[in-house]
Amino acid sequence: MGPTKILESYSAMMALGLVLGILLGGFPVLTKELSMASLAILMTLSLSNVRLGEARSRDHVKDAVVALALNYGMLTAVILALGSMFPEDLWWGWVLMAAAPSAVSVVPFTTIMGGRTSKALFSTSVNYIVALGLMPVISLALIGSAVSVGSLVTSLLLLIVLPMG
Repeated sequence: MGPTKILESYSAMMALGLVLGILLGGFPVLTKELSMASLAILMTLSLSNVRLGEARSRDHVKDAVVALALNYGMLTAVILALGSMFPEDLWWGWVLMAAAPSAVSVVPFTTIMGGRTSKALFSTSVNYIVALGLMPVISLALIGSAVSVGSLVTSLLLLIVLPMG
């Protein structure tokens, strides 16, 4: 398998990540910064595989509404229910996860599984746009002053606005 095929292989990248994690061990010194940078890069790359013209079809609106209902209806409720079983300092992380849009892996996994990538991209984009409003509202409503508004805005810009730009 050539270098290009290895870089394009999800299995190879997951295996490489696992091996590096085991070999390097422990937590990196800049865990927060590395996590944010990695997420921003992953989201940008996941949104780069589809031509935007394909994702602007009116046929995708119904699918986007369903995805939005699943993400901010069912998934948020499940995450909050699970999070309620944890201590308060861990609860905050569950709230932030529940307030966030669906995972960045939706578009690449749709492509890998042979699904309609343009529908996944459109639905994910709608989720991200709605998240710009819902994420602060949900976070502030359930966590209150314990969440830094500045940190939340920075996260929204890095993880949602930047990849879509």
